Amino acid sequence: MPTNAAAERAQNASSLPEDPLAELFSEARQLLARGETNAVLRLLEESFEAPEFTESRPQIYGAITSVMLMEGRIEEVKTRLARDFKADPGLSSPCIGAVRFHYLRQGDRDSAHAWVEHLLHLGLEDSMPVRLRAWQCEEYLRRGDFDRVLELIGAMLEKLPQEAAGKALMPIVQSYCEAAAREEHVAEYAGHIKKLLDAGVPPTTIRRLFIRDFRRIIEAVDGDVAKAIIGMAERLAGLTDDAEAKDTLLGLALDGYAALEDYRQALAMVDAGFRNDNQEWRAVIVPKLRAHLAMKEGRTEEAIGCFREFMRAAAAAEQRPGEITLNQTLGMNAARIGDLWRGMGETEKAMVAYEEALTHYNGALEDSGASSDGREHIEEQLSLIAEKLAEMQ
Repeated sequence: MPTNAAAERAQNASSLPEDPLAELFSEARQLLARGETNAVLRLLEESFEAPEFTESRPQIYGAITSVMLMEGRIEEVKTRLARDFKADPGLSSPCIGAVRFHYLRQGDRDSAHAWVEHLLHLGLEDSMPVRLRAWQCEEYLRRGDFDRVLELIGAMLEKLPQEAAGKALMPIVQSYCEAAAREEHVAEYAGHIKKLLDAGVPPTTIRRLFIRDFRRIIEAVDGDVAKAIIGMAERLAGLTDDAEAKDTLLGLALDGYAALEDYRQALAMVDAGFRNDNQEWRAVIVPKLRAHLAMKEGRTEEAIGCFREFMRAAAAAEQRPGEITLNQTLGMNAARIGDLWRGMGETEKAMVAYEEALTHYNGALEDSGASSDGREHIEEQLSLIAEKLAEMQ
């Protein structure tokens, strides 16, 4: 029962201009500032029982939990929460992670994990185990135990209706993908994504995370690992009817093949009909890929012709290729053509191409779209081209 002081405070609260709960917490903070923790807890417990604070009981309950943890009364808090999780989950659920976070702040991950597993055996309401499973899986993934997480995911999928599976699993799958993308696990990244799909995780739940991490991961790996990740992008594209998502995934695969200098496979994707409805894009990308393939295979004059075709298409396109300005694009490719002519001993043709590159790069310096880093790169290229011209004169 509330004391006379608590009852009087609650009775008078309605006549005060301030929010009664705000006033209560203000008084509690003042007591804490003076180190009177026991008085704080008495104040909060009395207010928790007062009928005038019925609607504020969850907030007061949370404040009591925080103060008790601050005082190191961890076992008392655990007993209280375990009891109330069953008796009144709506009241205690906002504090579901309080003990776990307390242990984590102390660096005691084992105790935090044990507490979560203890709660999972209490028969809680349906919404709470999902959060607890996410924390449980987070710890298993930190330990590199992907198989255990896959077992838990499989068990959840058996219990959840398909339409609810994606939403419920999202925090767990997100933790899984983030762990799989770590440096120590990234070599098996494509395999981990495959295991999620094989376990029955909806592709839509995986897709956004895969797209988000693709470029960073591709830059960190090479060879067969990169090819496996590119292959997974193509597999995910085949598992969706969403035209925009399919285009994004196949676009990433194309970029991946280009990054590996596998221009033949990139061309095969385009020749198979990728983005057939975007003729302007195809007019730019096809000669670019053919130029790089010809250059790689030693067909130099063919490469030069394809680079010229690419430059014409880029100049005619309404949308610039990549994030650089048109002048940067044209300058870079004119310089590349100069290098190719120079390598063939065609000095005069090389000099003409280098002069063209200088014109475009100087124009790029005047472009408003050129970033500070871009301008620094342009100036470096201007200096390099000038040196090449001086050597040939």
